[in-house]
Amino acid sequence: MDETQQLKHRLAMVLDDMHAIRKHIEENGLTEIFHKPTAMTDYCWTHIHNIEIACDLNSDESLNWKPFNKPKYPDLDEYLMNSEEYTQEQRELIVDAVGKWKNNEL
Repeated sequence: MDETQQLKHRLAMVLDDMHAIRKHIEENGLTEIFHKPTAMTDYCWTHIHNIEIACDLNSDESLNWKPFNKPKYPDLDEYLMNSEEYTQEQRELIVDAVGKWKNNEL
């Protein structure tokens, strides 16, 4: 397979799994939870619909979309230093360990 065929195949597999997930949700009475909002949309179903639309190579609708999940802190160090999930000491240890990992010192 060339790259284009591989990409088409991969999208078809994503769409196939998405249909299986949708069927499972509907058959197990889980649809109510998907009518609730997420941090990015009014309904969780929107994310499933978007995956289906993006996988449809006959549709141009998704070509102008922007990512939902733009990180608040694109830099890990900045995120950790602004996070309330860790103590100051824990943040410093994590930043130090990540720095060592980036520099192949671990």
